Amino acid sequence: MKKSLLIGLYQYLFAIVAVVISVVYVMAFDKGALPFMDEDYMYLRQEEGAVPDEGEDVDNDSSEEATVITADSFASSLGVTDGGLYKGVYQMGSTFISRFSLKPLGVIGDGGLSLRMGYVLRTDAAGNTLSVHAPCDGLAEIGASLDGAVMQNIRDGEGRVLFYKDGVYYYYENGGLHTTSYDAVNFDKGVGYYPSYASGADSGYRVYGVNGLYGMVGADGGEIVPPIYADVYGVSEDRIVAVDGDGRLFVYNIIGELVTPKDGTPYYAPKGSGTEAEGCFFYKNGLLRVYSSSGESIVIDRNGKAVPLPSGFSVVSYTDGVLLLRQSYADTNGEDSAVYGYMSSGLRWITDPDYVNGRPFYEGLAAVCGADGKWGMIDLDGNTVIPMVYDSLSDCQDGVIIAYEQKYGNYVFGKISS
Repeated sequence: MKKSLLIGLYQYLFAIVAVVISVVYVMAFDKGALPFMDEDYMYLRQEEGAVPDEGEDVDNDSSEEATVITADSFASSLGVTDGGLYKGVYQMGSTFISRFSLKPLGVIGDGGLSLRMGYVLRTDAAGNTLSVHAPCDGLAEIGASLDGAVMQNIRDGEGRVLFYKDGVYYYYENGGLHTTSYDAVNFDKGVGYYPSYASGADSGYRVYGVNGLYGMVGADGGEIVPPIYADVYGVSEDRIVAVDGDGRLFVYNIIGELVTPKDGTPYYAPKGSGTEAEGCFFYKNGLLRVYSSSGESIVIDRNGKAVPLPSGFSVVSYTDGVLLLRQSYADTNGEDSAVYGYMSSGLRWITDPDYVNGRPFYEGLAAVCGADGKWGMIDLDGNTVIPMVYDSLSDCQDGVIIAYEQKYGNYVFGKISS
C-alpha cells in the first residue's frame, strides 16, 4: 500500500514538473530565447514567416486587408494650419507636415494652383495668374495689397521675397508692402530660386565693381579677389567663387590665394540659372558643383580636386548638402529610361537609386516619383514624409508644398515646427 502511494506521488510530481517545463519552453520559444535560437535561426524562421519580428503584432484574421493610403486619407490625417510656417530644413521629430484649408482660394474650376517663391497662385486653364495668396495669412488673397507691384525671383538679406514697382523693392508682411534695400551685387545667389534660409551675404566681405567687372574686398578694405570677373559670389566655407567672361569658374580662399584651377585644367560655370546651376556657386559640406570642359557636371572638394562618384551616374543637382544622381539605361523595349538616387556629401547613399524621377532637396525635403508615376516626399535621411500617392507635387518653398491628385483634387501643405 505504501509503495503504491509513493509511486502515485512520484507520478503526480512528475506531471507537475512536465507542465512547468512545457510552459517555460513555450514562453522561451515566443521570446526567441532558447539556446539553439541564434541570429541565423531567427532570420531563417522570419524568412519562412514562422516567427514575427520583435514588436510585431500577430494578426489572426488573414482576410483583413491592410489599410490603403490615398491622397485624401493622408491629407485628412494632418492637422490644419493657417500660417506660422517653418522655413528651415526639415528635421524628423521636430518638423511636421500640416495642411491648409482651401476655402480662401475660392472655386479653382478648370484652372489649378502653382507655387512661386512660397506664394500660392491660382491660375486659369491656360496658366494665367488669377490671384496671389499668402500662406502667412492663411492663404488670403493679397492682390489689392500688392497694388501693382510685381513679384521677383530674388530676396533681400533677411530672406524675404521681393516685389518691384516704380524703381522700388518691397516685401509683403502683415497685410501690406514695406520698402527694403536690395544689394544685387552682394545678394545675387546665381540661381532663379533659392530658399530663404540660404539668403544674405557675409558682412565681413564685400563684392565691388570696377568698369563692369567684379572682385571682392575684406572688412578692412583689402583686396581679396581682383576686379577682373564677370561675377563674384559671397563667401561660403572660407571659399569664394568667381566666373570670368568666358564662363570659366575660379575658386579663391579668403586670403586671396587661387585654389583652382592650378594645373591649367579649367572648370566652368553652368550656362543656365535653373536646376543646372544649383550647387555651383557656394560650397556646402566641403563640396562644390562645377562643369568640365566637355560639359559634364561634377563636384570638387575645397582643394579643387574632382570627387569620384559611382560609375554611370551623372550629377543632377547639389542642394542641402545632398547630391541628386541620375543613371540612364535602355529598358527591355529599348526605350531610354533612368533611375534617380540621393547621396550625402560624405558619399553615402541616402536612398537606393530606384526612383523613376526625382528633384533636388529644398528645405530638407525632396519630391520623388515611383514606378507607378505617383509622387511623394522624403527627408534628408530617406524617410517618407509625404507618401507617393499624388499625380503632381511641387518642391518645398518657404515651408509650402502644393499637391494634386486627379480623383481628389488640390492640396496645400505647410511645414510647421513642434
